[in-house]
Amino acid sequence: MFIEVVIGVRPDARRCGSVDCVVFHDVDLVPIDDRNLYNCPENPRHLAAWVDTLGFQLLYDHMFGGVTAIKMEQFMKVNGYSNSYWGWGGEDDDLGKRIISKGYSIERPDSVQGAMTMIRHVQREATQPKLVLSLVSNATLRMAKDGLSNPETWRVLQIQILPLYHYLLVNVGKPPVEWFRSTNKTLQNKDGDVYDYSGDEGAISSPPMDTKKTTTSKFENYDYMD
Repeated sequence: MFIEVVIGVRPDARRCGSVDCVVFHDVDLVPIDDRNLYNCPENPRHLAAWVDTLGFQLLYDHMFGGVTAIKMEQFMKVNGYSNSYWGWGGEDDDLGKRIISKGYSIERPDSVQGAMTMIRHVQREATQPKLVLSLVSNATLRMAKDGLSNPETWRVLQIQILPLYHYLLVNVGKPPVEWFRSTNKTLQNKDGDVYDYSGDEGAISSPPMDTKKTTTSKFENYDYMD
């Protein structure tokens, strides 16, 4: 969502200035070689193409996740990231397909300079693998209408301009029920209250919901978490 703010899609853009290159970076990845430059070359660049937990292998051509760099004009041309994914997985592959469909090639450093290691942590599971695969398979068909062009799917609540980074608090809306059907997940509200969610809107454990925080949906003020 930060990108939609800084490029001017959102009215909050003037608060963040302007940028012409952006690097998306998973917090669990660390470069092994400091020659892996964080900049935007002529084509979108997949900086984390060679990760230790994947055996330092590139699994498929449209792989574009972990750490990526892309010029803002290119990001706008592919309509940014899709807003259709929830939980873990798929949105980076979706973006990779969008990039290739627009005639760009995905640049990658060699397997020495581009090597990265993943910090050990509990691995998340894909939320709904079948839904993810279905969305990725038709990524280019949704591209024109799913992304920067529909910023109404989320709302920027707060922006803090700090010396080393910008902090954004964003309400991304409620998770569609189909993404959590037949699975046990957890929801957490802004006050830190945690609720178990089995995919049924009535299947939420105590403590009870605060009705003052509830408007059109009991999930509106809750963020999905693993």
